[in-house]
Formats: sequence, C-alpha cells, structure tokens
Amino acid sequence: MRTLQRTLILAVAASLAFAASGSSWAQSSAADVVKAEEKAKDKTKATSDAAKFKAEEQMMQKESTNMPSASPKVNKAAKAADPVPKATTKAQKEAQFKAEEKAMQKESTR
Repeated sequence: MRTLQRTLILAVAASLAFAASGSSWAQSSAADVVKAEEKAKDKTKATSDAAKFKAEEQMMQKESTNMPSASPKVNKAAKAADPVPKATTKAQKEAQFKAEEKAMQKESTR
C-alpha cells in the first residue's frame, strides 16, 4: 500500500517537473497520474469495505451457530394437558360456559 502511494507520488512529481518544462505530453500524463491516484483510492476503499464486511460476517456466524433454528417438535399423539370435553347439548354448553365464566371471574379478582 505504501509502496503504491510512494510510486504515485514520485510519478506525480516527475510529471509536474516535466510539465514545468512546457511539454504537452507532460500535461496529459499528469492528468493520467491523477486518474491513477483516484483509482488507487477507490480500490483501497473497496478493499476496506470488503474487509469490514468479512469481519461482520464472521462475527454473525459465530453468534448464530449456538442458536436453534427451529422450534422443538410437537408430539401430536399426546393428549392435551387439560382436555375439555366437547359439549353436544344446549344444557352442556350452558354448564361449560358457566364453569368458564366462574373460573375467569375467580382469576380476574385475585
């Protein structure tokens, strides 16, 4: 990196010295050197962006490897913890509703 910078600085200095002598070739060469410097800066920025991305990617991979990626499987054959029988008649539905209402009132007044 420093070698590239030194080379560019020397090239600019040489082209400026040549430009001072009045050559038209030196003027176009100086513009080419300036373009080369800008390209080098862009390449350096792209390299640092790539390095930053790589570091972030590695950190995220380390963090994510210990995390489960899915929920545990459910045993669908097992019975429910508190099964409620299905009410088939109107009297059963009313009794079930009263029992639920009583339980909810009891929980809400604790």
